[in-house]
Amino acid sequence: MASHTQRYISNDLSHFVGRDLLEDPQAQYERLKAILHEGKLRRPRRSDEQEGTIYAVHVDAEGSISRNEMYFGTAVCFCDIPSADLRIHIGKYGRFGLALPKTFLIRSGASPVFYIARNARTSLHTASLWHDIPLGDAFDAEFAAYLEFVERRSVIERETFSKGLRASMHLSQRIGELLSELTPLLADSSQTPGEGVTELVSELSQLREEEAADRERSRRGFEELEALTAWAEEPIGPPPRTSSAFEMGQINSFLAMHVFSFFKFFDASLEEADPDNYYMEREWRTPGDVEFALDDVRSVFLPEAFAETFASEFPHFRGQRFFL
Repeated sequence: MASHTQRYISNDLSHFVGRDLLEDPQAQYERLKAILHEGKLRRPRRSDEQEGTIYAVHVDAEGSISRNEMYFGTAVCFCDIPSADLRIHIGKYGRFGLALPKTFLIRSGASPVFYIARNARTSLHTASLWHDIPLGDAFDAEFAAYLEFVERRSVIERETFSKGLRASMHLSQRIGELLSELTPLLADSSQTPGEGVTELVSELSQLREEEAADRERSRRGFEELEALTAWAEEPIGPPPRTSSAFEMGQINSFLAMHVFSFFKFFDASLEEADPDNYYMEREWRTPGDVEFALDDVRSVFLPEAFAETFASEFPHFRGQRFFL
């Protein structure tokens, strides 16, 4: 079978550094040099993150999903663009960067984002009417309803748990009251237990069965929590199976981490070189920091004015050098 090459994708994924330093090429080079020496691309951090967090998705329920404000995953970003076609990209992000093999990054969890044209037309059904609206507006409406549903379900689960706790306390209290009533009656051997005693014993027996069932539900709940905590600390294999309430939470977390935070809305009417025309970036994201050895780096990108400096500071670099 004949082999065909598509030049609009690459075997490598590129990461450009120093977008905030476009007016200072030396500072951009120093940042690239520091990354190569350390062998790590660091994901963005937030001040409210807990120590030891590997990857985080922050959800802003008040933000617009079609403006890429609602879900923010702290990922390292790459572009899937052949080196010969980087002109538009470097115009936005600068001329200093490095490329790692796509296969290497996929093993580190890299995956492409989902591009959505915000201004595409679609239909949304509300109040028995169909409305022709921009797709971005439809996403905003549907996700506002989705987050409201998730929050409402969470409140219901908390209330149900609280009611169950109160019911369990009432159950234990009633058992104690029955025992207090029965003890003196049964202790009096001169009397034959009457119908009232029989009813008390029957109710006590029923309540003990309910208490045993309640304790079993609580035991299973705590076991599920312990299993989930253990898996979160050392996530080997799939997460443990849990009750429907826990599974709903797991599904919601999974969607936020691996789907919703990978949505990338863009305005398809913008010029290709417009900084907000994200579609031209062909973006991939890797959850968490990316560690690599110098030999893993397939290419580096930098202006030719830094060629000699780079060669002297990285004499053992064996990858390609692209002067942009």
